[in-house]
Amino acid sequence: MVYLIVLLLTVILLISGVSKLFSRERFIRTLFDIGVPRRFLVFISVLIPICELACSVLLLVPLLQTIGEWVVLLMFTGFSIGITGAIRRKAKTDCNCFGNFLPEKLGWSTLVRLMVFIILTAVSILLPKADLSTLSYEDLFNSIASSLGIFSIYIIINIIQSNIKVHRVEV
Repeated sequence: MVYLIVLLLTVILLISGVSKLFSRERFIRTLFDIGVPRRFLVFISVLIPICELACSVLLLVPLLQTIGEWVVLLMFTGFSIGITGAIRRKAKTDCNCFGNFLPEKLGWSTLVRLMVFIILTAVSILLPKADLSTLSYEDLFNSIASSLGIFSIYIIINIIQSNIKVHRVEV
């Protein structure tokens, strides 16, 4: 089970990091909208996706997995604190959690998703480490497919919710 959590977190961080790098202008706008000072915008807009990508690698290396898990936990906690502040200030901005890949507004659903990610990360820290090199190719393929499937379900739900909101506005 731990390797499924690790792979899911890896997929999430990989997609998130790459998406932010390819939609950096929008990510910078989101950072500004949630209150990041101007002088830090460019630095943070590069730092966050690079950290996400680095953590996606750390989670896959058995000797570095614990470090990766703790960094991910700190990142997700930091994101939660920043988003909580933005929600309290009633900031109206895009989430940009997954860049242009999955557009959505920043809000309570973002915070709930992060809480789920924090719980998953904490579980992966507490349970015995997942050495992916010990998995058979079939188990590894199934785990990767399951992780991608879980993420795909999230995307589908998000698209359905967006279409329902658009439909309500049109009616």
